[in-house]
Amino acid sequence: MRELNEQGFDLSQASVSRLLSRLDEAGFTASVGRKGRILTPSGRSLADTMLKQDARATGLSTALDVTHIEQLLDLLRARRGIEREIVRVAAKRATAADLDKLEKAWLDHEAMVQESSYRGRVANKFHKVLVRTAHSALFETLSAAILYDALDALDPLLFLITSWNGTVRDAPDEHRLIVEALRARDADTAERIIDEHLSRLIHEVEAFQKNDQEGLFTSLLSLTASM
Repeated sequence: MRELNEQGFDLSQASVSRLLSRLDEAGFTASVGRKGRILTPSGRSLADTMLKQDARATGLSTALDVTHIEQLLDLLRARRGIEREIVRVAAKRATAADLDKLEKAWLDHEAMVQESSYRGRVANKFHKVLVRTAHSALFETLSAAILYDALDALDPLLFLITSWNGTVRDAPDEHRLIVEALRARDADTAERIIDEHLSRLIHEVEAFQKNDQEGLFTSLLSLTASM
C-alpha cells in the first residue's frame, strides 16, 4: 500500500483487496499464501500485451511530434499513399449525402481562400471528410491515428508556405476536381488528381526545405502553433 501511495495511487486497503479478487476471478493472478500473488500465464500474457501497446503508443506519439521539416514530408507522403487508395474505394462506396458533405468542405475552403484569410484547419477538413466517404473502418482508424491530428496542427504552416508560393488558390480547385471525379464514379481520375494534389504540396515543402537556410521552419512552427 505504501508503494502505491508513493506512486500517486490513492487507494484504500479495501479497494485493493476487491481489485485483486477480481483479477483472481478473471484468472490473471493466483494467491500463493502469505507470499501474496503471482501472475498466471494469462496474466503475464495480458501484461506483455499492455506493455507492447504502451510502447507502440509512445512511439507513435513521438513520431507525430513534428519538429523537423523532414517529418512533415514523411507525413505528407504517408497521406498521399493512403488517400490514393481511399478515393478509389470512395468512388464505389460514397453516397450522395457523403459527396454533398465533401462538396461543402470544398466550398468552405474556397471561401477562405477567396477571402485571403485563414480559418482554422479548413483545408485539412476536406481530407478528413474524404476519408469518411470510403466507409472503411480501417482507413478511418489509420487516418485518425497516424495522420490527421498531426496534420491539423501543421495546417497553418502549409497555408503559409503555399501563400508565399502563390499556389494557395490551387488546392480548392483540386478539391473541386476530386469531388467531380467521385460524383462521376471515376476512380482512376480521382486517384490521379489526389496524387497530383498531394505531390504538388510535397514538392513545395521540399523547395521550402532547400531554401530554409535560417531555420525558418522551426520559427514558423512555433508561430503557427497558436493559429
